[in-house]
Amino acid sequence: MALFSLVYVSVSDKLMTDSELKAILDVARTNNARDQITGMLLYRSGYFIQVLEGEEEAVMRTYNKILLDSRHFNCLIVYKNQIAEPAFERWSMGFNHLEQIDPSASPEVKEFMAHPFEPSHLTAKPTIAVHLLESFRDQNTF
Repeated sequence: MALFSLVYVSVSDKLMTDSELKAILDVARTNNARDQITGMLLYRSGYFIQVLEGEEEAVMRTYNKILLDSRHFNCLIVYKNQIAEPAFERWSMGFNHLEQIDPSASPEVKEFMAHPFEPSHLTAKPTIAVHLLESFRDQNTF
């Protein structure tokens, strides 16, 4: 089975509450487990960064559904590639609320938190998004 990874960023239509984020995660976790997709979602001040991993067809089908979700806009793929193994195999959808973490947790987090969120920064250097997501691989806010 060839595995595929896709990382995108988007802007939420409003600042999300913890209960709204939990509702998104509940649905994502159920659907992703069913579709054998793993990943991680990060949220910061109205912006999402998400990685989806799995068979390419399943990942793209999920991403296309995500594009239709009116709770966010300006979806921008920053990275997509074939992968040998999943980086987030423990999570049908891990999550971290970046305002609730220690900004000095890693060099990637420190650099990311030192500046206002700018999606074009991640598209210019896609590995930043990948490293940022991977730095939270063993953590989960809720």
